[in-house]
Amino acid sequence: MDDDRDFHLLVKEMLGRLGRFEVTSAESVDEALALLSKGHYDVIVADYLMPGATGLDMLRTLRSEGNDTPFVMFTGKGREDVAIDALNSGADFYVQKGGDSGASFANLSKMIVHLVQARCAERRGHESLGKAISKLQELDSIVNQSPVIVATWLVGERWPMGYISSNVSQLGYSAEDFMSGRVSYADIVHPEDLPGLRAEVVRSNESGSHSWGFEYRVLTKAGDVRWINERTLIIQKEGVPIGWQGVLLDITDRKLAERRIHDLAMIVDSSHDAIYGMDLDYTITSWNRAAEELYGYSAAEAIGTKGEFLVPDDIREELASVRARVRNGEKVDNYEAVRLRKDGTRVDVAITFSPVRNDSGKVVGFSLTVRDISERKRADHLLAESELKYRTLFDGANDAIYILDAEGRILDVNKTACEQSGYSRNEIIGGSITEIEAPSEAGGTVPRIDSVKRHGAGFFESMHKAKDGREFPVEVSARLIEYASRPALMEVTRDISERKMAEDALRTVMSSLEDLESIVTSSPAVVFQWTYSGREGRRVQFVSNNVQQFGYAPSELVSKMFDFWELVHPDDRVVVASEISKYHETGAGMYTLEYRIVTKDGGVRWVEDRTSVVMDDAGLPVRHQGIVMDITARKLAEEALKNANEKLNLLGSITRHDVANQLGILVAAMSLLEEESDEASKKARMKMMQEAVSTISQQLEFAGSYQKAGTKQPEWVHVRLDIAVAVSSVGIGGVKVDVRVGNMEVWADPMFERVLFNLFDNAIRHGGEVTAIRIFTERRADAVVLVFEDDGVGVSPEEKEIIFGKGYGVNTGHGLFLCREILGITGLTIMENGVHGEGSRFEIYIPGGKHRGQAR
Repeated sequence: MDDDRDFHLLVKEMLGRLGRFEVTSAESVDEALALLSKGHYDVIVADYLMPGATGLDMLRTLRSEGNDTPFVMFTGKGREDVAIDALNSGADFYVQKGGDSGASFANLSKMIVHLVQARCAERRGHESLGKAISKLQELDSIVNQSPVIVATWLVGERWPMGYISSNVSQLGYSAEDFMSGRVSYADIVHPEDLPGLRAEVVRSNESGSHSWGFEYRVLTKAGDVRWINERTLIIQKEGVPIGWQGVLLDITDRKLAERRIHDLAMIVDSSHDAIYGMDLDYTITSWNRAAEELYGYSAAEAIGTKGEFLVPDDIREELASVRARVRNGEKVDNYEAVRLRKDGTRVDVAITFSPVRNDSGKVVGFSLTVRDISERKRADHLLAESELKYRTLFDGANDAIYILDAEGRILDVNKTACEQSGYSRNEIIGGSITEIEAPSEAGGTVPRIDSVKRHGAGFFESMHKAKDGREFPVEVSARLIEYASRPALMEVTRDISERKMAEDALRTVMSSLEDLESIVTSSPAVVFQWTYSGREGRRVQFVSNNVQQFGYAPSELVSKMFDFWELVHPDDRVVVASEISKYHETGAGMYTLEYRIVTKDGGVRWVEDRTSVVMDDAGLPVRHQGIVMDITARKLAEEALKNANEKLNLLGSITRHDVANQLGILVAAMSLLEEESDEASKKARMKMMQEAVSTISQQLEFAGSYQKAGTKQPEWVHVRLDIAVAVSSVGIGGVKVDVRVGNMEVWADPMFERVLFNLFDNAIRHGGEVTAIRIFTERRADAVVLVFEDDGVGVSPEEKEIIFGKGYGVNTGHGLFLCREILGITGLTIMENGVHGEGSRFEIYIPGGKHRGQAR
């Protein structure tokens, strides 16, 4: 296409000399487009500058209409921007006129030939691919009956599909989704696997491979993830890939099975118990890491050998009967035996034999789970030796002690239990604990025993019944123990009749006070009524004169209307409103609430609100009327009683805790005394026993005097002095103690020294080889943190909080629990923030206002 007719003739002549070309000319874009609409042309050669539209305009029009006929821009315009626009708009080549016309036409001739040959090759490739696709479609009915998806991919950035079998529906897609172009194959490949799949395709193409395989994930139409195994042939034409043909198989189930096998192998290998397998000839087939540690043989040494080398000669006959049972399909649990280590030493073990079956259910081998029980065996032996010593201490306890089995049957009792119940020891043992409990406790025993089993300990109140029929309240502290080599429960029971009598007397007094409140005209109760017209319309009117208790003169409130919510404490308004709404919704005619009000001078008083609700015919509240009674004194009394009970319980726990520790010292000293031969050592043991007895006496004397004196108020405690008392009480041996607390005092319960004592005792008992203890302070805003550090083994992360739980630990388990309880009385807190393996670090947080003096 050119607007110069002479140039048309020149082009025809030059191209005719250079090859077999049939040339049709046009002098404008419109004429050229008309020719193209009537016939097919292999190549279009166009000038840039034409009358009206340019050659570039024509190119853009053709490409926008989907016409991809090869296009060469042949023009005298040599500007670079024209060439770039032409190529960007879809031109295949750009040739400049002028200069050496022979060279220009030769170059143009080569370009035309190249474009025609490339287009022909492409058409032949598509024809071949189309035939392959047609053949695949003939097999579609067969393929769709199998789980294998057959597919053909075309060359393209997103891998368009030339064919895909209909059973792609197993992924949630239809074949039409892909064939229509709505979905390309790259769209369904998992985003994390797509780069790897592309890299595999490129690698296969560049290496000249004829096929390749790859496993990757795809996304179903519903968004689920499935694993695919792809096996593909590369379709080539003259060495150039023009597509791929292959099969896709869903291997998700296989992948999940492999993962489960891997996870099970990891579980077995990380087990603390030795686990290994044998075939029916007793040849070891597997051997985990714990087995290596228990026996000393590596897996390489053990696997493939007969398992008899682990069994001592003197018990092989006994083992044969066990193996026979497993061969018959029986599982044998916790078979206790002795096994040989590689170094020749013997080890006590508990073995569980499990038969291993094949798919048909036939026993083909054994699985053995082996646990080292050496420590338990040694403990059983020591327990038997200490039975006599235990009995002496057991019967000497002041509290009644019952030892129960898991069903609540009584295995043993001490002397105090017999005295408390009126039964002899022979009458009690063998019976159920329910026979000691009052009939009112029926149904509560089993749940309490189950709770102790779950949590390891429990604390509750109950009613017991003596042999003479007398019922009396008791306080029970229960915990799990091992008794006669089996699990048991120990219940330490205290008669709390006197305390219950005091509580009943107080309840009687409080009941009398409540009765008096009903006599409005002669009581301090304030009578009121208020109208109800929605949440914003509660207007209250007081009708009695004794409003002075709220700080108001009668003239300010009586017979006057004002907002009810102005009197209610801001923190209680939401709760009070919610409770009143509940009563309205249920249609209750009366309700009683307790909440706080704010007096005129800003003070806070507790009141009991007893209100009658007046409803209209529609059942909606229109008026409330009732009395408000100041119960601040009662609230304070209840709080005082609660604190007093907490103190008494706390004191009792401390006394039992400390006496138990000293009894432990006494038992140890008695045991050592029996083993000593020289007089000096015996005197030393006797002195240790005398000191323990003296300490017990002092502790009991302290408990008695503390109970007589009543509940003490908190006081300013001198920290350094209490530390000194605690150090002298514990007996720290050669442990170095570094104290840097200045002259700081803390507002705390008088038993603050017990907190320090327990921290020292805890470090010495449980810290391992502690050589140094540091006590110092840290400032945090207006608060002070008292830090107690040691260089022992520290506390593991999972125990940092549970060590403060009641009953937790290897002794009584009350030490750190009592520390937290004592500190909490005055708002102090304690936590453990040490690094396991480097030592423990207990931090006592003392808020502003609870400390004074100079801390260092």
